[in-house]
Amino acid sequence: MAMANGKKSSAGKGGKSRKARAPRIYLTDEQQRLIISALEAGGSLDAAARAAGISPRTLRELRQRAHGDHPKRSALPQLKPFFHDVDQAIGRRLLTNEIWLSQNDPKYALKYLRASLAAEGEDEEPVRLPTAEELQQELDVLISSGAFRSPRCQEDCACDYHRDERRSS
Repeated sequence: MAMANGKKSSAGKGGKSRKARAPRIYLTDEQQRLIISALEAGGSLDAAARAAGISPRTLRELRQRAHGDHPKRSALPQLKPFFHDVDQAIGRRLLTNEIWLSQNDPKYALKYLRASLAAEGEDEEPVRLPTAEELQQELDVLISSGAFRSPRCQEDCACDYHRDERRSS
């Protein structure tokens, strides 16, 4: 039924008005708390979604819609604060991981943190992968220092390490 202003009324057949729909709840408070807790504990966004009982794809789509980035669906600005909290939880966990790494493996942490900082800035040189020779030198240092141990080879082993060792004896 059309009204004078050109819009349709909500009255159905027989002039009865339709009941208004309740607003859609996309994520319950409990699901939101569970997702944030799972992320802070070190879980991935996909695992957190599954733990909260929703599909990872649905959570990714809700995130796109919260930011207004979904190509086909309408924006959900009411979810923007939740996904802001999600980003902060991920950031807190990454920081915790970096702190742990720097305390437990400082050499790797320096390489990793330099790479992550370089990714943010354009003025840093790109991270260079070591050559096969450089990797072999590192491995030799680790083996000779006792920091790395591998299972013993068989006596008739033909690996490069033992072949060179036999030649020098």
